[in-house]
Amino acid sequence: MAGPGSGALRAGRRGRCRHQPAGLAEPVDPTPRRFHGRDIRVLDAGRFTDALTRAITDPQVGELVDALGRRADGTVACLPGAIDQAVDTVDILTHPARCRAAAPALGAVAVD
Repeated sequence: MAGPGSGALRAGRRGRCRHQPAGLAEPVDPTPRRFHGRDIRVLDAGRFTDALTRAITDPQVGELVDALGRRADGTVACLPGAIDQAVDTVDILTHPARCRAAAPALGAVAVD
């Protein structure tokens, strides 16, 4: 669980502190949020992702985000991440060919 002093929240605070001054996107309230009304605080990092994707001005990058599922309000339904977000096994993570083969599971296109 992510309590007030948890490593995840401390790391998130550092990231939030760097996000705002960089001026890459509109400011986002950095306060941790309750997780579905429970007494657990989470970063709700999707808020930062949404702000950053709304700020994209490059047409080609914008088209890529649109293809991945940009909603009418500017938020993104799904962005592919790194393979280690979905796989936690050295049998895949230590073999680049296996990582590339698993990329479609994340909605990503494998890049050589």
